[in-house]
Amino acid sequence: MSSSSLILWRLLACPRSGAPGIAPLLLLPLLLLLPVPAAANCPCQDPALCQPIRRRPDFEVFAFDVGEKTWKSYDWSQITTVAVFGKYDSELMCYAHSKGARVVLKGDVFLKDIIDPTFRASWIAQKVMVAKTQYMDGINIDIEQEVNCSSPEYNALTALVKETTESFHREIEGSQYEAREYIFIKTSDIIYIFDVT
Repeated sequence: MSSSSLILWRLLACPRSGAPGIAPLLLLPLLLLLPVPAAANCPCQDPALCQPIRRRPDFEVFAFDVGEKTWKSYDWSQITTVAVFGKYDSELMCYAHSKGARVVLKGDVFLKDIIDPTFRASWIAQKVMVAKTQYMDGINIDIEQEVNCSSPEYNALTALVKETTESFHREIEGSQYEAREYIFIKTSDIIYIFDVT
């Protein structure tokens, strides 16, 4: 390796600041091009359960899972989507899919970070990769930070929603993206969902 190639590699992979270089961010979108066969690492007894749920219900009933095994007591005859806010549980994914319910991951990010389009693209690519490797059906963007409509964060949030929707729909056929399709009003234990489409 020439000395100029070595210097470039060091700048990309390990800058002087000690922070990780940009090489991982540059390589992350390439990982999306790798196929993830459903049966390859499917944790379900039936590999068909690792396929995305394609059925669109007439109305949505969401459960927000925060971990443990509380999902075992859900009324699965009502639930259409589970947003995983706790630790990923492959048993939950397999069971939800067996009941025809979608499982979506939580997407939260600091608004200041998403102003940078490169960061935004990397964040989206990482979320798509997680969803694909965990056989999830989409993402639930959950940003609870105040956004001023005249701020750069406002436009960046709009771009994040658009770019995430496009990427998920392109990479996971039939994927679900709640921030674009619904408005959630949460008040303690009561959740109201309004279809805005």
